[in-house]
Amino acid sequence: SSGINAEWPLRPGEMKHMEVCPICGAFLVVNDTQTRVDAHLSGKQHVGYAMIRDAIKELREEKDKEVKDQDDKRAELVADREKEKQEKEESVKKEADAIDKEKEDAEKGKDKER
Repeated sequence: SSGINAEWPLRPGEMKHMEVCPICGAFLVVNDTQTRVDAHLSGKQHVGYAMIRDAIKELREEKDKEVKDQDDKRAELVADREKEKQEKEESVKKEADAIDKEKEDAEKGKDKER
């Protein structure tokens, strides 16, 4: 099991191996009786910390989703602006080409008249 192992003196000369509960941080005796483990797992401190951890996890997931949604909207706006910019550039180029063609046609017409 995970946790920090420690030795905690119970009586002079007797040491018990301990570990830290990964949920609430309480010291637990390694290989303790199942009733004590069950009592710890259903205790107020352990249950309270578990609820807090679950709430934090949910809040982080919500925040991550919000950030992702904002990033997606921002990327969509940038793509839309880029598309509009390209369309405008194409339109301006077509207009310039049409004006150039008109000038060429006008010059050809003047050359024919001469």
